[in-house]
Amino acid sequence: MLPKDEPPANSPRSRDNFRLVLTSLPPWPVWPLDASTAANEQVNLVFGVWLQDSFGLKIAALGAASAVIGISEMSAEGLVATS
Repeated sequence: MLPKDEPPANSPRSRDNFRLVLTSLPPWPVWPLDASTAANEQVNLVFGVWLQDSFGLKIAALGAASAVIGISEMSAEGLVATS
């Protein structure tokens, strides 16, 4: 068993931590990327409906296709990060 960690006496509250994240500079360049990722997911949703309507694919086939796309995307990002 690990002993319980007590927070330091001068630790900020959650609200202060949130304010610190919003006022620090490093997260700001990443937030537009999050918005583009959300937009990309919207395209994927529409693409899934199109595949289902056009080719009669079932939900399991769409899930498998999504898994293949996700794994290939994660592998590509990993290769870029290691190079």
